[in-house]
Amino acid sequence: MKYLLLYDINEKIDPYGLRVRIVRELRKIKAINIQRSTWIVSEISEKLRSLLLEAENIGAGVMINKYEPIKIHKGFFIGLVKTPSFEDYKFLDKIRKAFISEDLKLKEKSYGKFSECKTPSEAVDVLYSEGVDAIIFATKTKNLENAMYMGYAVLSNSSLLGEPVAFVEIAKVEELDKFMAITWTQIPPQILSILSSILNLTIVNGSSLPQERITTKGKFVYRKVFGVSSGEDIYIEDIPVAKAESENIVIISHKGHIVDVSGALLDHDRIKELGKIKLETATIKSFKTHH
Repeated sequence: MKYLLLYDINEKIDPYGLRVRIVRELRKIKAINIQRSTWIVSEISEKLRSLLLEAENIGAGVMINKYEPIKIHKGFFIGLVKTPSFEDYKFLDKIRKAFISEDLKLKEKSYGKFSECKTPSEAVDVLYSEGVDAIIFATKTKNLENAMYMGYAVLSNSSLLGEPVAFVEIAKVEELDKFMAITWTQIPPQILSILSSILNLTIVNGSSLPQERITTKGKFVYRKVFGVSSGEDIYIEDIPVAKAESENIVIISHKGHIVDVSGALLDHDRIKELGKIKLETATIKSFKTHH
Protein backbone atom coordinates (compact mmCIF):
# COMPACT_ATOMS: atom_id res chain seq x y z
CA MET A 1 0.00 0.00 0.00
CA LYS A 2 1.15 3.52 -0.75
CA TYR A 3 0.29 6.76 1.03
CA LEU A 4 0.02 10.39 0.02
CA LEU A 5 1.72 12.57 2.63
CA LEU A 6 1.15 16.32 2.85
CA TYR A 7 2.49 18.63 5.54
CA ASP A 8 2.60 22.37 6.16
CA ILE A 9 5.32 23.52 8.54
CA ASN A 10 5.49 27.28 8.94
CA GLU A 11 9.02 28.68 9.31
CA LYS A 12 8.01 30.55 12.46
CA ILE A 13 7.20 27.31 14.32
CA ASP A 14 10.25 25.38 13.05
CA PRO A 15 13.33 26.67 14.89
CA TYR A 16 15.06 23.25 14.97
CA GLY A 17 15.01 22.34 11.27
CA LEU A 18 12.16 19.82 11.45
CA ARG A 19 11.35 20.17 7.75
CA VAL A 20 14.92 19.29 6.79
CA ARG A 21 14.87 16.21 9.07
CA ILE A 22 11.58 15.05 7.55
CA VAL A 23 12.92 15.43 4.00
CA ARG A 24 16.08 13.47 4.89
CA GLU A 25 14.01 10.60 6.28
CA LEU A 26 11.67 10.62 3.27
CA ARG A 27 14.62 10.40 0.90
CA LYS A 28 16.13 7.63 3.00
CA ILE A 29 13.00 5.48 2.62
CA LYS A 30 12.83 6.38 -1.10
CA ALA A 31 9.61 8.36 -0.94
CA ILE A 32 8.63 10.16 -4.16
CA ASN A 33 8.51 13.95 -4.05
CA ILE A 34 5.54 15.23 -6.09
CA GLN A 35 5.89 18.88 -5.17
CA ARG A 36 6.91 20.92 -2.13
CA SER A 37 5.79 19.13 1.07
CA THR A 38 3.87 16.49 -0.93
CA TRP A 39 5.20 12.93 -1.12
CA ILE A 40 4.17 9.40 -2.08
CA VAL A 41 5.32 7.04 0.67
CA SER A 42 5.39 3.24 0.52
CA GLU A 43 6.07 2.84 4.25
CA ILE A 44 5.72 4.93 7.37
CA SER A 45 8.96 4.23 9.22
CA GLU A 46 9.13 4.64 12.98
CA LYS A 47 11.44 7.62 12.58
CA LEU A 48 9.08 9.28 10.08
CA ARG A 49 6.13 8.61 12.37
CA SER A 50 8.03 10.27 15.23
CA LEU A 51 8.94 13.30 13.09
CA LEU A 52 5.35 13.76 11.92
CA LEU A 53 4.13 13.53 15.50
CA GLU A 54 6.68 16.20 16.42
CA ALA A 55 5.31 18.35 13.60
CA GLU A 56 1.75 18.01 14.90
CA ASN A 57 2.92 18.88 18.42
CA ILE A 58 4.31 22.23 17.25
CA GLY A 59 1.09 23.07 15.42
CA ALA A 60 1.98 22.01 11.88
CA GLY A 61 -0.59 20.55 9.48
CA VAL A 62 -0.02 16.87 8.60
CA MET A 63 -2.24 14.68 6.42
CA ILE A 64 -1.77 11.07 5.28
CA ASN A 65 -4.17 9.40 2.85
CA LYS A 66 -4.19 6.15 0.94
CA TYR A 67 -2.70 6.80 -2.50
CA GLU A 68 -4.80 5.52 -5.40
CA PRO A 69 -3.95 7.11 -8.77
CA ILE A 70 -6.89 7.23 -11.17
CA LYS A 71 -6.27 6.76 -14.89
CA ILE A 72 -8.31 8.79 -17.32
CA HIS A 73 -7.64 6.49 -20.26
CA LYS A 74 -8.10 2.86 -21.20
CA GLY A 75 -5.26 0.53 -22.11
CA PHE A 76 -1.55 0.90 -21.46
CA PHE A 77 0.09 4.19 -20.56
CA ILE A 78 3.77 4.27 -21.60
CA GLY A 79 6.34 6.55 -19.98
CA LEU A 80 9.46 7.52 -21.94
CA VAL A 81 12.69 8.79 -20.37
CA LYS A 82 15.53 9.82 -22.70
CA THR A 83 19.12 10.28 -21.61
CA PRO A 84 20.63 13.59 -22.89
CA SER A 85 23.27 11.59 -24.84
CA PHE A 86 20.59 9.81 -26.89
CA GLU A 87 20.70 12.03 -29.97
CA ASP A 88 19.35 9.65 -32.61
CA TYR A 89 16.15 11.64 -32.99
CA LYS A 90 15.05 9.65 -36.04
CA PHE A 91 15.00 6.42 -34.04
CA LEU A 92 13.48 8.21 -31.05
CA ASP A 93 10.62 9.29 -33.30
CA LYS A 94 10.34 5.70 -34.51
CA ILE A 95 9.94 4.57 -30.88
CA ARG A 96 7.17 7.11 -30.31
CA LYS A 97 5.30 6.14 -33.48
CA ALA A 98 5.61 2.42 -32.71
CA PHE A 99 3.71 2.75 -29.44
CA ILE A 100 1.22 5.33 -30.66
CA SER A 101 0.41 3.16 -33.70
CA GLU A 102 -0.71 0.42 -31.31
CA ASP A 103 -3.10 2.87 -29.62
CA LEU A 104 -0.95 3.25 -26.51
CA LYS A 105 -0.74 6.55 -24.64
CA LEU A 106 2.72 8.07 -24.37
CA LYS A 107 4.09 10.52 -21.81
CA GLU A 108 7.68 11.77 -21.72
CA LYS A 109 9.96 13.10 -18.99
CA SER A 110 13.39 14.60 -19.43
CA TYR A 111 16.19 14.94 -16.93
CA GLY A 112 19.38 16.90 -16.59
CA LYS A 113 20.68 20.24 -15.38
CA PHE A 114 17.93 22.30 -17.01
CA SER A 115 15.06 19.82 -16.68
CA GLU A 116 12.41 19.28 -14.03
CA CYS A 117 14.13 16.02 -13.00
CA LYS A 118 17.83 15.88 -12.15
CA THR A 119 18.41 12.14 -12.61
CA PRO A 120 16.88 9.36 -14.76
CA SER A 121 15.64 7.57 -11.62
CA GLU A 122 13.85 10.74 -10.52
CA ALA A 123 12.17 10.98 -13.96
CA VAL A 124 11.16 7.32 -13.66
CA ASP A 125 9.67 7.97 -10.22
CA VAL A 126 7.62 10.91 -11.46
CA LEU A 127 6.15 8.79 -14.27
CA TYR A 128 5.50 5.97 -11.82
CA SER A 129 3.64 8.38 -9.52
CA GLU A 130 1.43 9.31 -12.46
CA GLY A 131 0.26 5.72 -12.88
CA VAL A 132 2.09 4.49 -15.99
CA ASP A 133 1.99 0.80 -16.90
CA ALA A 134 5.45 0.66 -18.46
CA ILE A 135 8.55 2.85 -18.68
CA ILE A 136 10.99 2.98 -21.59
CA PHE A 137 14.47 4.28 -20.78
CA ALA A 138 16.30 5.31 -23.98
CA THR A 139 20.06 5.64 -23.65
CA LYS A 140 23.36 5.41 -25.53
CA THR A 141 26.30 3.34 -24.29
CA LYS A 142 29.68 2.18 -25.51
CA ASN A 143 28.99 -1.51 -25.00
CA LEU A 144 26.41 -3.95 -23.68
CA GLU A 145 28.11 -4.19 -20.28
CA ASN A 146 27.75 -0.44 -19.77
CA ALA A 147 24.13 -0.64 -20.87
CA MET A 148 23.46 -3.36 -18.30
CA TYR A 149 24.92 -1.36 -15.45
CA MET A 150 23.20 1.85 -16.49
CA GLY A 151 19.78 0.17 -16.62
CA TYR A 152 20.38 -1.60 -13.32
CA ALA A 153 21.45 1.65 -11.64
CA VAL A 154 18.36 3.54 -12.86
CA LEU A 155 16.03 0.74 -11.76
CA SER A 156 17.64 0.16 -8.36
CA ASN A 157 17.66 3.90 -7.54
CA SER A 158 13.98 4.25 -8.45
CA SER A 159 10.82 3.08 -6.71
CA LEU A 160 9.97 0.43 -9.33
CA LEU A 161 11.57 -2.61 -7.68
CA GLY A 162 8.80 -5.00 -6.66
CA GLU A 163 6.11 -2.90 -8.36
CA PRO A 164 3.89 -4.08 -11.29
CA VAL A 165 5.37 -1.59 -13.75
CA ALA A 166 7.33 -2.82 -16.76
CA PHE A 167 10.80 -1.29 -17.19
CA VAL A 168 12.62 -1.59 -20.52
CA GLU A 169 15.94 -0.04 -21.46
CA ILE A 170 16.42 0.70 -25.18
CA ALA A 171 20.14 1.19 -25.68
CA LYS A 172 22.08 2.30 -28.71
CA VAL A 173 25.21 0.17 -28.26
CA GLU A 174 28.05 1.83 -30.15
CA GLU A 175 30.40 -1.16 -30.00
CA LEU A 176 27.80 -3.36 -31.75
CA ASP A 177 26.41 -0.52 -33.90
CA LYS A 178 22.85 -1.56 -33.08
CA PHE A 179 19.88 -0.86 -30.83
CA MET A 180 18.97 -3.39 -28.16
CA ALA A 181 16.08 -3.74 -25.71
CA ILE A 182 17.02 -4.85 -22.19
CA THR A 183 14.04 -6.05 -20.18
CA TRP A 184 14.46 -5.56 -16.44
CA THR A 185 11.01 -6.69 -15.30
CA GLN A 186 8.18 -8.81 -16.60
CA ILE A 187 7.02 -7.24 -19.86
CA PRO A 188 3.44 -7.47 -21.22
CA PRO A 189 3.25 -9.43 -24.53
CA GLN A 190 1.89 -6.39 -26.38
CA ILE A 191 4.98 -4.34 -25.51
CA LEU A 192 7.37 -7.22 -26.32
CA SER A 193 5.71 -7.52 -29.72
CA ILE A 194 6.30 -3.82 -30.41
CA LEU A 195 9.96 -4.09 -29.37
CA SER A 196 10.73 -7.18 -31.44
CA SER A 197 8.37 -6.92 -34.44
CA ILE A 198 7.83 -3.21 -35.08
CA LEU A 199 11.13 -1.82 -33.77
CA ASN A 200 13.06 -4.99 -34.73
CA LEU A 201 15.17 -4.90 -31.56
CA THR A 202 17.24 -7.72 -30.10
CA ILE A 203 15.74 -8.56 -26.70
CA VAL A 204 18.15 -9.12 -23.81
CA ASN A 205 17.11 -10.23 -20.33
CA GLY A 206 18.56 -7.90 -17.72
CA SER A 207 17.04 -9.67 -14.72
CA SER A 208 20.37 -11.19 -13.60
CA LEU A 209 21.84 -8.57 -11.26
CA PRO A 210 25.48 -7.64 -11.84
CA GLN A 211 28.22 -8.48 -9.40
CA GLU A 212 28.79 -6.14 -6.48
CA ARG A 213 30.79 -3.13 -7.61
CA ILE A 214 31.19 -1.33 -4.24
CA THR A 215 33.11 -2.84 -1.35
CA THR A 216 34.17 -1.18 1.88
CA LYS A 217 37.04 -2.13 4.18
CA GLY A 218 37.36 0.14 7.17
CA LYS A 219 37.74 3.69 5.86
CA PHE A 220 38.65 2.48 2.36
CA VAL A 221 36.02 2.28 -0.41
CA TYR A 222 36.66 0.26 -3.57
CA ARG A 223 34.51 0.87 -6.66
CA LYS A 224 34.85 -1.29 -9.75
CA VAL A 225 34.14 0.55 -13.00
CA PHE A 226 32.71 -1.49 -15.86
CA GLY A 227 32.87 -1.01 -19.62
CA VAL A 228 36.19 0.87 -19.70
CA SER A 229 38.63 0.26 -22.57
CA SER A 230 42.39 0.67 -22.38
CA GLY A 231 43.49 4.17 -23.41
CA GLU A 232 40.29 5.90 -22.30
CA ASP A 233 40.28 8.84 -19.90
CA ILE A 234 38.39 8.18 -16.67
CA TYR A 235 36.29 11.06 -15.36
CA ILE A 236 34.99 11.50 -11.82
CA GLU A 237 32.41 14.31 -11.53
CA ASP A 238 33.51 15.62 -14.97
CA ILE A 239 37.20 15.83 -13.99
CA PRO A 240 39.64 13.54 -15.88
CA VAL A 241 41.57 11.82 -13.09
CA ALA A 242 43.25 8.87 -14.81
CA LYS A 243 43.97 7.10 -18.11
CA ALA A 244 42.99 3.44 -18.33
CA GLU A 245 45.80 0.96 -18.98
CA SER A 246 43.51 -2.09 -18.86
CA GLU A 247 39.82 -3.02 -18.76
CA ASN A 248 39.94 -3.91 -15.05
CA ILE A 249 39.48 -0.59 -13.29
CA VAL A 250 38.99 -0.17 -9.53
CA ILE A 251 38.87 3.29 -7.95
CA ILE A 252 40.00 3.45 -4.32
CA SER A 253 39.19 6.20 -1.84
CA HIS A 254 40.22 6.76 1.78
CA LYS A 255 38.14 9.06 3.98
CA GLY A 256 36.55 10.57 0.87
CA HIS A 257 39.77 11.19 -1.07
CA ILE A 258 40.86 9.22 -4.15
CA VAL A 259 44.16 7.49 -3.37
CA ASP A 260 44.51 5.15 -6.37
CA VAL A 261 42.90 3.90 -9.57
CA SER A 262 43.94 0.30 -10.10
CA GLY A 263 44.51 -0.51 -13.78
CA ALA A 264 45.04 3.14 -14.74
CA LEU A 265 47.63 5.90 -14.68
CA LEU A 266 46.61 8.47 -12.05
CA ASP A 267 46.74 12.23 -12.63
CA HIS A 268 47.66 13.50 -9.14
CA ASP A 269 47.08 17.18 -9.96
CA ARG A 270 43.54 16.48 -11.15
CA ILE A 271 42.91 14.32 -8.07
CA LYS A 272 43.76 17.32 -5.88
CA GLU A 273 41.38 19.43 -7.97
CA LEU A 274 38.62 16.84 -7.39
CA GLY A 275 38.89 17.16 -3.61
CA LYS A 276 36.75 15.15 -1.22
CA ILE A 277 33.90 13.09 -2.70
CA LYS A 278 31.54 10.25 -1.85
CA LEU A 279 32.85 7.51 -4.17
CA GLU A 280 29.77 5.31 -3.74
CA THR A 281 27.50 7.83 -5.49
CA ALA A 282 29.95 9.84 -7.61
CA THR A 283 29.34 10.11 -11.36
CA ILE A 284 32.04 8.17 -13.22
CA LYS A 285 32.48 8.11 -17.01
CA SER A 286 35.15 7.10 -19.48
CA PHE A 287 35.89 8.50 -22.95
CA LYS A 288 38.44 8.04 -25.69
CA THR A 289 39.92 11.49 -26.20
CA HIS A 290 42.25 12.71 -28.92
CA HIS A 291 44.99 15.17 -28.08
